[in-house]
Amino acid sequence: QRAKGPSGHRTIKPSSPPPQPERPRLELIQQGVTLKWIEKDGLRMQATVREVQGQELTKTAQFSNFSGQMYERGKVTTTMSAPKVVLDAEKRIVTATGGVLLKSLDRKTTIKAKWVKWYSRQNKVVGDGGVNITSEMGTMQGAAFVADTALKTLTVKNSAKGLEY
Repeated sequence: QRAKGPSGHRTIKPSSPPPQPERPRLELIQQGVTLKWIEKDGLRMQATVREVQGQELTKTAQFSNFSGQMYERGKVTTTMSAPKVVLDAEKRIVTATGGVLLKSLDRKTTIKAKWVKWYSRQNKVVGDGGVNITSEMGTMQGAAFVADTALKTLTVKNSAKGLEY
């Protein structure tokens, strides 16, 4: 629109901008990544993690905020949680670090260790870094431990030296 200003000249009033269409507010919520480790004999591990970084050449993957279940003959036997986990797909070894918690589902056995290695092929778990084991039999402490995946058989050691399977 044109109007006369104080000097008598015509001025142009800016028109208001056209209305913008309303846009939806979008939110993306991701609860985590799910990992399933399946061998010929069935599911071996299932886990949820916050983040995954994989290395195709080395066949390894690194996980953060790991919470998983280990299986034996198709049955969940043990849960494991840890801040960091490295999975070596070639060797079938899972290494958990940063303060690891293992829980047997069949027995009320709980193991806390600084780090834990699970040897999937051998159904063995070893751990080190100050180990606390709590079960119906009582509480044990040591430097390291060796157990089967289901935590049925436990051995507490004064060192993890040589604990490889």
